[in-house]
Amino acid sequence: MNPNPNPDPDPAKMPTGVRPQTPPEKQAWKATNDDMEAIAEERREEGWDVVSMPTLHVNPANREDDEEELSGLAFILPNNHAEDFEDAYEGREFPEYLVYRREVKESAFLVLELIDPDSDTIILISGRYDLQHARGTIPSIIEQGEIAIYLQTIDGTRLASATYDDYGAFVPTPDGDDSE
Repeated sequence: MNPNPNPDPDPAKMPTGVRPQTPPEKQAWKATNDDMEAIAEERREEGWDVVSMPTLHVNPANREDDEEELSGLAFILPNNHAEDFEDAYEGREFPEYLVYRREVKESAFLVLELIDPDSDTIILISGRYDLQHARGTIPSIIEQGEIAIYLQTIDGTRLASATYDDYGAFVPTPDGDDSE
């Protein structure tokens, strides 16, 4: 895989295996990125400093893969967005967050909004993960009662991580109630 992938959210320009495969998924990915940019513009108009970026992909992260870490989702950022993310994230707390999620076919599409009211900074990150691949991770997330979110580059360099109690905002729950 190209170490400097194109961050363009156009599905046709994404690496094979990462891009949404069906026309509805391609439309949902475009809509997710359009939504992220609309949120960014709205927040800027409200006076926030906003950084927005699409991910290459979101991977399920299973506890079994590493006993030291919690199960959750790993948001894979393009290398050329890593510095922007680190500049916006460094030295801030981001105690608030919002998650916007929709499911289309076998994919979940997310916009994660990290909010630091003390510095008037917001980081918006869009992502997509395959629901079939996440089905093995979801029971572990439910059992641990929280979800870990990892932000990293394609080579695995960890940029940040956080845990959230409201795992139902990120993943569908088996009973269909995605809220805690």
